[in-house]
Amino acid sequence: MLKLPKDWQTFSGGKLAEVLLAQLSGLPVQTEFLRGLVAAALDPTLDQRAENPGSCLRELLDRYNRLVVDRGGDDRLLVAIPPPTVYRTVDLRVPTYDPDGAIEYDYNRTENLTLQELDGLRAVMGNPADPDSPDVLIERAVGLWRVFVHPNNGDPLCIIEIRSDRATIETDRGELLLERQLP
Repeated sequence: MLKLPKDWQTFSGGKLAEVLLAQLSGLPVQTEFLRGLVAAALDPTLDQRAENPGSCLRELLDRYNRLVVDRGGDDRLLVAIPPPTVYRTVDLRVPTYDPDGAIEYDYNRTENLTLQELDGLRAVMGNPADPDSPDVLIERAVGLWRVFVHPNNGDPLCIIEIRSDRATIETDRGELLLERQLP
């Protein structure tokens, strides 16, 4: 298992790549592919991903592990990623929308919504301590916004990307579900 320093989110893309590559040097042959992905994902000239190393690292690991599973392997790469720093938390109560009810927005039937400021903005629908509470994570990358929709504490159900010229919805495996050109 690879281990990242506690302050890894403050690293530049190049420093994060350096730390990862140093640890990858002792791993088996498939790491050549992984080294290429690390270098490409953290190269600031490629889609400017180095601006958000945390997002880049998670995407990189997801892609690598999907590739291993798709090839029938079971040697997924695990990284001990320290939990993200939560800078601010706002707890809200949201009314239940019921178009057929006597009251359209029923403030007597409210649910918790917790907003957490991290690398992006995380909105937890329900109890943030409950791993089965759904959430969405909104992050800013160069030239786009990304929204990760999690039905529980697992992989995202889908990833929505909004750019100036188009919006896309993909599965967590990178399969395009919808693409719309924007005016």
